[in-house]
Amino acid sequence: MPRLFILYLQYTTQFTQAGLLHLDEIAHRLQPYGQAHRIIIDNALPTGITEHYEGNTLHGGDNSSHEFSGWEVGIRILETQVQLTYTDVLLFANDSFFRNYDPDLQRHFTHKHLRATSRKRVLTGVVDDFAEPTMISGKLRTLWVRSNCFLISYKTLKKIGSLIHPVPKEAIFTSEIPTFFHPDSGLDKKYIAVLRIWLFREESDLLSWRKHWYKSAPLTAENYEFMRLKAYSILCEHDLSARVCDRGGKLRNIVPRPKITLRVIYNFLLRHARKYMFSMKNSEK
Repeated sequence: MPRLFILYLQYTTQFTQAGLLHLDEIAHRLQPYGQAHRIIIDNALPTGITEHYEGNTLHGGDNSSHEFSGWEVGIRILETQVQLTYTDVLLFANDSFFRNYDPDLQRHFTHKHLRATSRKRVLTGVVDDFAEPTMISGKLRTLWVRSNCFLISYKTLKKIGSLIHPVPKEAIFTSEIPTFFHPDSGLDKKYIAVLRIWLFREESDLLSWRKHWYKSAPLTAENYEFMRLKAYSILCEHDLSARVCDRGGKLRNIVPRPKITLRVIYNFLLRHARKYMFSMKNSEK
């Protein structure tokens, strides 16, 4: 039976107990007859610092790349505590999956996801899709796994290397507003448009997609550093899924596919009709 290890990332102890309650439920679904080894990383604490909070040990993280750098600290701590094997499965989670999103999505986790993740090269969690195929790391991508709560085997984790994006922040972003992205960042123009729409509520002639992050706001000197770190964490999230796929792996969605109904068909046709009209409008310019 594969072993389950949990790396939970938080920032301060404000939501510690609520997060652990959710994680206990997820762990029970994944491993009904076992007990998961858990590490709590607090990015509000300096690296190397250990504190105790209501019966739990908190390890200081690294907030330089938000949860991804914090998790890197957690992985190193875990490797000193346990002799990990390639069939072991790691559950990575941060406190946003229940605070800012629907926590009921994680109730789709079952023991079969633990077994499949242990045996196969997969990244398992809630799968999202890009509005249009988007070029990332030299290939068109259509899907990625949300990084606020996902499963990956230790073998696959070692195969892809670090969770942090391989290109440093300094090579991707400028200090200028509204430029933000470095002209030689290597990022595709459409992908940059996706990020600017999502983060800054901007519009683009490159695509009709108009969804926004719940903390989105126009880019200013005051929020520049905050947005830079958030944009970089999004790059880490998308790059993680891309690297798993580029190494022969797959993305596995825990959420069942919706039943095909007339409403689903109508919404599908309406969405694609809007995309067609948008592309026709742009071709006439």
